[in-house]
Amino acid sequence: MLIQAAQISQNLAAPIWITGVTVTGSSANITSPLTTALNSAGNNGVSVPLQVSTSSAVVGVITTGTNAQVSVVSNVNGAQFDDANGNMVYGVISQSSSTYTLSFYTNVSGTQTAYSFAGSTVINFTINYVFDFYRFPAYALIGVKNILVDQLTYQIPVPFTQALTIGTANTVPSLSYTPISTYGVNFVVNGVTYSTLSGIGEFAITGTSVSFSSVNAGFTLQAGWEVFAQYFHY
Repeated sequence: MLIQAAQISQNLAAPIWITGVTVTGSSANITSPLTTALNSAGNNGVSVPLQVSTSSAVVGVITTGTNAQVSVVSNVNGAQFDDANGNMVYGVISQSSSTYTLSFYTNVSGTQTAYSFAGSTVINFTINYVFDFYRFPAYALIGVKNILVDQLTYQIPVPFTQALTIGTANTVPSLSYTPISTYGVNFVVNGVTYSTLSGIGEFAITGTSVSFSSVNAGFTLQAGWEVFAQYFHY
């Protein structure tokens, strides 16, 4: 018998879309819709636990750091929300006791600034979740069908897989496109996947540039190794 997924100790992070949630003001209690979504979020519709991921080794919802920042779009037409100055609205996931909260912000000249919905608004949003290997959804990297509308331009997240040639140890060539940071980037090294959403920091992205940390990874990335990058871009 071949090795089974449950025997592989490798966690992977991926976004989960939650749709049709009515909000108003600067934050919303999302515990109920989050619970519903997680009941079938795993591979083949299996449930995954509602708990906080305190590290890449712990299955659960990411509620700290930049990976707690998530996409927020209109349930009506998939359009992003903007403030009065055209700054995109995004969400931040937090947790206290048994309550999970989605708070709304914009980035104003580099400063995270609270945003408030003036009236009742139906939204779709993502949360970032750390899965164990055997419950990681088979279509996690291609299943995102969000369409962002910015003014007259449609921005469609495009899944992309890119082969990376390692010519010098620990040196990774640049990506062909700038990845969407919310969705993270998966690097598949000799068949083993490492995610930028894991929090371990084996790989880091700045624009299209890629850096690799042998200290965080625990190994030297050797010349000639097979490496692929999987990500979304506009």
